[in-house]
Amino acid sequence: MIHKPSAPARWPALLFLPLIVLLLQGCSVLSPEPAAAAAQDRERDAFVLDIEVEDDDIRAYLGQHLEFYYFHNCVYDFMWKNNRRRFAEKFPTWDIIRKYNKDYKLIFVGDATMSPYEILQPGGSVEYNNEEPGAEWLQRLTHAFPKFAWINPEPQGVWQYRQSISIIQQLVGNRMYPLSLKGLEEAMRLLSK
Repeated sequence: MIHKPSAPARWPALLFLPLIVLLLQGCSVLSPEPAAAAAQDRERDAFVLDIEVEDDDIRAYLGQHLEFYYFHNCVYDFMWKNNRRRFAEKFPTWDIIRKYNKDYKLIFVGDATMSPYEILQPGGSVEYNNEEPGAEWLQRLTHAFPKFAWINPEPQGVWQYRQSISIIQQLVGNRMYPLSLKGLEEAMRLLSK
């Protein structure tokens, strides 16, 4: 008999979302010390998501104090909050960068699997004609938030065979970790330094 977890049908899709998480300074995803618990209550997270998942589903899974933005494949000059209105309600990435200060910790979560053209070339987006390459926006984000990591749900054994993963790894200074307990622990340890 196989035991299936009692998670909603959409839950597995959430494990493969490219997203960005911004955590306030002092946040500890690992067991917080009692003194840090009060500070953690005041923290808010911001996510950037890449697939069509209902906003209410995300809030239900990830908590009430959640702010998130969607993007597709790579971050470019805008993101959106409502995936159904992705072209009608855009949020400039510059505004998102300015909204949070450098004390925030930045966590990208995504498979980093796309055409290298989408990362390296103006006009590389599969959605529209972006003026600047995704690499520029990734560098801006990692410069704005010096404490950052990338969590990748793809099995680490395939990373070396995907050119786009290698490019993203270089852009984030090899701060890419597998979406596993060990990978999450290593990433959180890096961010807590």
